[in-house]
Amino acid sequence: MRLFDHLSPHSVLTGLRLDSRDAVLKILVESACAAWSLPHPEQILDLVRAREAKMSTGIGHCLAVPHAKCDHVPDIRLACCTLPDGVDFHSPDRQPVRLAFLLLSPPSSAGSHVRALSAVSRISPDLLEELVASNTPLDFLACLERAESARS
Repeated sequence: MRLFDHLSPHSVLTGLRLDSRDAVLKILVESACAAWSLPHPEQILDLVRAREAKMSTGIGHCLAVPHAKCDHVPDIRLACCTLPDGVDFHSPDRQPVRLAFLLLSPPSSAGSHVRALSAVSRISPDLLEELVASNTPLDFLACLERAESARS
C-alpha cells in the first residue's frame, strides 16, 4: 500500500508546533474531516482518543499512527503532520514524535487498515528526516511519492 495514494495536499500539515498529544489528535482529525468531507468530527475524535487511551500509538523512531475504525468513513483516509520540535506520545522508545499519520477506515477494511499501519511503520529514519524538513504539503507529498515509487 502506498501512503501517497491516500493523502491530499489538504490532509498534510507541515511544521506544526504543538505541545500535547491531544492537540495533535485534534488537529489531525480536523484536517482529515475537512480534506475528505467526513461527517461527525467529534465522534471521530472520540474514537481516536479512546484508541489512544488503550495504548499509545507512538510506535517509536519518532513516528505515531493514531487510528480508528469509523462507520461513516467510506474507505481508508489519512491525514498527517510534521512536528519538528516533537511531541510526547509515550512511545516505547521515549522519543518524541516528529511525524504522525492519522489512519481512519471503515470497520470492514481490516486488511487495508493493517497494510496502512505497516506502511507507516516502514518509514526509514532518513525518509522521516526528509519529510519533517518539508516546507509545504506539496513538498511532503513529492518526497513521499519519490520514496514509495523507489520501493515498488
